[in-house]
Amino acid sequence: MIEVVLVATLRSTEDPEKVLQAMKNLFPDLKYTVMKDKIVGYGEGMDVLNTFIDIVGLEAIAPRLLEVIKNRRRANSIVIPIDREVATVTRISFDEEGHMGPMWLEVRGDVEEFINAVRRLAGYE
Repeated sequence: MIEVVLVATLRSTEDPEKVLQAMKNLFPDLKYTVMKDKIVGYGEGMDVLNTFIDIVGLEAIAPRLLEVIKNRRRANSIVIPIDREVATVTRISFDEEGHMGPMWLEVRGDVEEFINAVRRLAGYE
């Protein structure tokens, strides 16, 4: 079973609704909790990753995502930085240094299922 956690730290100058919408653009099926200083999305199963994987395929960035996964995998957990500003227009960039800071995607559990889906998109399977 895969668990998915998406976290965005809120800055005092940010509109939480805009940050939440950026998160939902890529992960509409997560259940979100808005707190004073962060927004957390949570879900289980590959289905909650469908929109994200579809966008990775449309943007032809599966090879880049595999590179990020390779560098950020720790046993049964992968933590991926996603540029929040780019997500506001339903695009994906794997960047920690963005103007707004990243949102952090953690995929844990049976991460091979996620990796295999990305490999298929990249044409490696």
